[in-house]
Amino acid sequence: MRKAVVSGQFYPSNKEELKKQVNLLLGSHNLTDIRAAIVPHAGYLFSGKCAAQVYKQLGKIDTVIILGTNHSGLGSRISFSFEDFETPLGIVKNDIEIVEELVTRKENLDISVNEDAHKYEHSIEVQLPFLKFLGNVKIVPILIGELSEPEIKKFAKIISGLINKSGKKNKKIFFLASSDMTHYGSNYSFVPFKENIKENLEKLDSSILDRVLKLDLSGFLKLAEKLTVCGKYPIALSIELARILKLRPEKICYYSSG
Repeated sequence: MRKAVVSGQFYPSNKEELKKQVNLLLGSHNLTDIRAAIVPHAGYLFSGKCAAQVYKQLGKIDTVIILGTNHSGLGSRISFSFEDFETPLGIVKNDIEIVEELVTRKENLDISVNEDAHKYEHSIEVQLPFLKFLGNVKIVPILIGELSEPEIKKFAKIISGLINKSGKKNKKIFFLASSDMTHYGSNYSFVPFKENIKENLEKLDSSILDRVLKLDLSGFLKLAEKLTVCGKYPIALSIELARILKLRPEKICYYSSG
């Protein structure tokens, strides 16, 4: 069992308080046919309202493939977990069948199961209280490190093949990339401007989102290399996956917590 480690920091640790906060953030549902999304992974105070804009539109889903950001650098560049994940709202089960299938399809990629990489990582954990509100949804937890463009295309092809295969079995899979946008400030060694910070940050993020909305993988990677988007590789995978699956990108919500 993978224990919750940022409960009480990124979101309330008390079950009733957390339930109340997530319920408030989700509000009324507006069900659509979203098949993939990029969702922020900061504390709920900073990004919960934005994340909820995605979750409130989701209908029945069997499994969510979550690409988290590997902040620690532990494990392989693609690190899976076999564990179920604990939350204050209950246990989120791991879809072991899909994990086993993906782990075996290495195709010369740096893939392994590594529980240490997942142990203290928050980028997947903060999504789980929202998912508990969707019912008994299973997850495929994957942490992504640095990948080249060819590796991104190769892994996206593997995932898309599995999604198409599962669709034929009437299993509904949702794909989630967990990432924040620009990290600004001396803590991140990124202070490209000191005036009109909010406006300049939004310009930077708009340039990033423009590449995402155009499904411009190369352009996104080139730009992201100069910036501080911590989940650039999960985002890059979502761009390529959307292209393969012929999905139409749309911006649901954006704001800066600065």
